[in-house]
Amino acid sequence: MRSKPPNADLPSLLSSWRAVFRVAWRASPGGALVTTFGWFVVAVVAGPMLAIALQRVVGSRGFASPVWLVVLVLGVLLPEVLLSITDHIREIVRRRGEQLISNEIIRAAARPYGIEHLENPLFADRVAFLRGEAAQIATVFGTVAGQVGLLLGFLLSVAVLVSVSWWLLLPVVGGTVLGAMQLRAARWALSVREGALTEQRLADHLVRLATTAQGAPDIRMLGMGTWLLRRYDRSTSVVGQRLLRSERRGVITAAGAGAGQALMLMFGLGVLLWLAGYGRVSPGGVILGVALLQTVLESARGLAMNGAFAVRSSFAARRYLWVLGYSGGVRQPERPTDPPERLNAGLRLSGVSFRYPFTEREVLHDVSITLRPGSVVALVGDNGAGKSTLIKLLCRFYDPTAGRITVDDLDLRSLDLDRWRASITAGFQDFARFEFRAEESIGASRVELLDEVRTDAAARTASIVRAAQAGGADEFLGRLPDGYETQLGRQFGGAQLSEGQWQRVAMARAFLREAPLLMLLDEPTAALDPRAEHELFERHTELTTAARARGAVTVLVSHRYSTVRMADHIVVLEDGRVAQEGDHDTLVARDGPYRRSFEAQARRYQDTTQPQSADPEEVH
Repeated sequence: MRSKPPNADLPSLLSSWRAVFRVAWRASPGGALVTTFGWFVVAVVAGPMLAIALQRVVGSRGFASPVWLVVLVLGVLLPEVLLSITDHIREIVRRRGEQLISNEIIRAAARPYGIEHLENPLFADRVAFLRGEAAQIATVFGTVAGQVGLLLGFLLSVAVLVSVSWWLLLPVVGGTVLGAMQLRAARWALSVREGALTEQRLADHLVRLATTAQGAPDIRMLGMGTWLLRRYDRSTSVVGQRLLRSERRGVITAAGAGAGQALMLMFGLGVLLWLAGYGRVSPGGVILGVALLQTVLESARGLAMNGAFAVRSSFAARRYLWVLGYSGGVRQPERPTDPPERLNAGLRLSGVSFRYPFTEREVLHDVSITLRPGSVVALVGDNGAGKSTLIKLLCRFYDPTAGRITVDDLDLRSLDLDRWRASITAGFQDFARFEFRAEESIGASRVELLDEVRTDAAARTASIVRAAQAGGADEFLGRLPDGYETQLGRQFGGAQLSEGQWQRVAMARAFLREAPLLMLLDEPTAALDPRAEHELFERHTELTTAARARGAVTVLVSHRYSTVRMADHIVVLEDGRVAQEGDHDTLVARDGPYRRSFEAQARRYQDTTQPQSADPEEVH
């Protein structure tokens, strides 16, 4: 299921604004109140009240009321004091709000049961936009309060101006039209900015490539440094050109509006002087009119600027709700069924086909396989044959576009997803490198073990060490300066591990889960040498004796036939279809893709090692 982009209808706008206020309030209730009061008072006091007080003092001919003198002094001092306080509070609110929104983004990314959204460029663009506009959401109370204050000040000033002369409405209308033009330009600028997000994300990716250690060997060996710089310049140039057009339009609009407002002020001043010449307005009235007219025009500009901030908040809020409400195709069933405690019938794929969202090509075509309880099943095939995709379907990261998968005759889609995944342990080729303490990096497989309050430290350490021994990680983790308490990863000043060592840590995580019904090994040892891989799978075979008794199934993906031949059942995939099935001896005896690949690997080994050995098992 594809999530639709946010729309701008009234219910959507109301929902987005409710969400904005909730986030800003959660970020800092006190800050929201202070900024609301501060901006509101400044907007009202600094404009019409100051103008009226000035008119009263000037027009009093030396007998000004002390009250108006106090109002005049407060009108000058209070805005400055409040602005200093509210600006400081606003910065605190902004920081807390950005942290809260980042927290919500992480929750939103982790919430869907599938992983479709993480491969959806629209989702990535919305997240990038939201992170850039988080400050607008966090400080919305001050923005709205300032807008309301400006509006009240504007209306009060207009009412007083009308009492002086109806002619003064003309510059007021002109200033309002100019403000509306500025607001429209701000909306267009936001649209341009959002349209440039994909290129901006690419530019950010290029910066990460050039400044992190992971891609450094390839970049230097291939001499890509200059090319990366040129590609970065091209991406930023595209972004810059788009933004420059919107900024140029904004500058022209702002300059035109400023010039127009100056003309409106001059027109109003002319009207006031003309009226004063005929004795219809007193000198105090002229001062009041000029001050209020200036306030009205500044309020119109302020309303446009605050309106632009409000538009940005609305844009960000709708994308915030879209990100939070994103739901992929994989969902928890309404009435979930617990997975069985042991497998009796095993797992079956019946007529399974699949294509990834936003693509038209089917990766799997009408695949029917039975994974017998207690068996080790190997998936074999060229890159792109569909092996890893099949693993993702068994994890239910995606649902098949056709066909069904059953667990002991229960549809996989009917099982409680959290409990099903808790009954799986997996080692992936694209494994995560958790740069935590070694104990945490392994213990992440069972996060409940990392709860230091509820878990006995000795029992936790014993479980993690056993998993490390099973995964072949104990031999180097035990030699680290602080053992399993050592920080991993040079990025945080910890121990630097080789690719193979990181892979052993990932395998230790897989072995930490106890009593799984399904163990998935998707080329989890690609960074290990053949002998190390063979030894690891031998240990896995020893450890899975009890698992076989529970009917647990192991599915492994490997290109090394010394490992594949250990499987009870081998499934050969070609172009997303099942080409062959059987055990090693049966498939080698038949002419087909398995035998041809087996013999090709044997010849490659024979050409590079001992000519007399043609057995691929000697690869290790």
